[in-house]
Amino acid sequence: MGVMNKLRDNAGAILILLVFAFGVIWVLNDVGLFDVSGARAVGNTIVVNGESIDAQEYSNRVSQEVQMLQQQNPDAGEELQDAANERAYEGLIADRLVSAEMDRFGITVSDAEVTDLIYGANPHPAILQYFGNQQGGVDVNRLNELRTQDPQNFIALEDYIRSSRRQEKFQTLVQSLVRVSDAEVTQAYALQMDTVRTEIVGLRAALVPDADAKVDEAAARAFYDAHQKDYERDKTLRIILTSIPKAASKEDTTNAIASLADLKTRMQAATDDSLFLAESGSETPYNGAFQSPQQLGENAGAVFGSGTPTVGQVFGPVVEGQNLVMGKVLAVRPSSNTFVRARHILLSAPEGDATARTAATARLEQIKAQVQGGASFEALARQVSQDPGSAVRGGDLGWFGKGQMVGPFEAAAMAASPGQVVGPVETQFGVHLIQVVGKTSQEARVALFTQRFRPDDNTLRQAENELGDYKEFDAIQDSAKAATAAKSRGLTQTTQTVTDQQTAFPEIGASGALRMFLQNAEEGDVSNILDLRDRFLVVKVMDVQPAGVRPFEEVRQEVTARATQEAKLAVQDRKMTAALAQGFNGLAQRVGGQAVSATLSAASGYDVPSFGPQPALGGAVLGLTAGQTTGVVRGTDGVFVARVVSASKATLTPEMRATIRDGLLAQKRQQIAQRFLQGLRDTATIEDNRASVLR
Repeated sequence: MGVMNKLRDNAGAILILLVFAFGVIWVLNDVGLFDVSGARAVGNTIVVNGESIDAQEYSNRVSQEVQMLQQQNPDAGEELQDAANERAYEGLIADRLVSAEMDRFGITVSDAEVTDLIYGANPHPAILQYFGNQQGGVDVNRLNELRTQDPQNFIALEDYIRSSRRQEKFQTLVQSLVRVSDAEVTQAYALQMDTVRTEIVGLRAALVPDADAKVDEAAARAFYDAHQKDYERDKTLRIILTSIPKAASKEDTTNAIASLADLKTRMQAATDDSLFLAESGSETPYNGAFQSPQQLGENAGAVFGSGTPTVGQVFGPVVEGQNLVMGKVLAVRPSSNTFVRARHILLSAPEGDATARTAATARLEQIKAQVQGGASFEALARQVSQDPGSAVRGGDLGWFGKGQMVGPFEAAAMAASPGQVVGPVETQFGVHLIQVVGKTSQEARVALFTQRFRPDDNTLRQAENELGDYKEFDAIQDSAKAATAAKSRGLTQTTQTVTDQQTAFPEIGASGALRMFLQNAEEGDVSNILDLRDRFLVVKVMDVQPAGVRPFEEVRQEVTARATQEAKLAVQDRKMTAALAQGFNGLAQRVGGQAVSATLSAASGYDVPSFGPQPALGGAVLGLTAGQTTGVVRGTDGVFVARVVSASKATLTPEMRATIRDGLLAQKRQQIAQRFLQGLRDTATIEDNRASVLR
């Protein structure tokens, strides 16, 4: 069993070998190399063209994806589960679709081919990786040991090799359709490297009076009918999200800190700090570089929070963000910069609005007096500050150095001492009250031990139960009563309008579990309790707008604006076309346009001075020779005519031609693979039952 255990322990490496043009894992579930027990449900989670994928297979695939993602990013948090769910879902669908195509094409792998890929002169990469010898060949004795002592897993290995080879044949068949001609290579090189010096006349659409480009109801509706694809929308839902944070209790914090007491003693005595961190399971590896407070990030408070760090000082453990942090200061040296940690309270007041600024200043003077009288700056920032990013953190802006804040704010913060409250200070964002929390002009080399800090199981269970009790209440009460109940239980409620295709949500971030619920949700539905990275969440659907084209009345204003812009462009197009009939010379004067000179190229983004990027114009001039003139070219905000002064053709060497051909070939292969798979999906019948089957 030792060989197969090694295979399981290194699943990520095998998985990587199986990922090719389609970006999908094909065979692991079929051959059973990585069976995972403990699926939480039975039933058909996914149905592809009538073929069912049960909960056990889906759970196995999710576990494989989790393992692979963890190997790619060991520091990933709990949100990794959402990514694994989506990858498993997409991968299993692709498996079924492509497997059916391989059957249709009659692609098979003989026993002789499998034997050759295991024992032959050119073995499969997995054989070389897991049964290779020091001479670059295969250790046949180890292979034979597996075959005789563990025949079941040897058969599984053969099936894995067979499936992998079958896929390789299919990939070769699909990619054999790809060709890159010499003309394509030449054109691609010219698009990237050729430059054209031009004289340009531009005429802005904005110069047309509104009265000359009026769009009536009929014209607006005609534009809407012609551009309906632009107004398509996904299924849209208005939802109420009720959540409770996974916040640690005071007891959790006390217990977690106490659990590190012995480790702190050992850290003090350690002579090899790098080895100590590795052996202690620190989530932060040893970093021998000197670091500023800004580079230390959320750990900076533990190092610099109490003033100048002392060499040999062991600090913590303390809670910093999501981590328990403990560290030892190994060395300290002066920094060329000064760093400040500050909190602020912002009241928005537009520049130039003297009344609003005076009112904001007066209010902040009152708050300043409250703080000086003993009130908590942090608590007031949460209540009052209009900076949503920092208000939830009690106004904390973290550590920053010179040149990172707007001038007046930076000057006030840098001049203050730790603990001092300064302001009100005016900036373009409004009026600020600033509290300096820490300040230093040093940097330190630190051995940092970090451990992700989570509430204990009892605390999490209590939070989940609290939300569960509310969920039952919410199911039988109206929204107003439910909101009152949520507030009394210390729950947070927000309302959002979302689509069923969203992958990330305001205040929550990426959540495959929420997306899965929304895809099948109807008005009045209430989700199960969703276990997210930092909170438990229940979602209630208030109303649903089905997918389709947004009605004209809903987009009337947007349609009218676009139609009006098109009408103005048409006016300028006719004007420029008529004037161009008399030749390019004097064109700008005849139309009242602007004449500019520009060297256009793909590298410059076809940037036209005073007008910005104009890719349509760039496409029109490329290929022209000196003295030639384009016709009238419409841009997004104007019309243009260009005359070529000179054209520079870059020299295409054989080496460049080969490089470009390889790049285009790889690009085309990827595109055809994606289109092939998308084509299969477009014609397939796919049912996603995960939300109803999995609990």
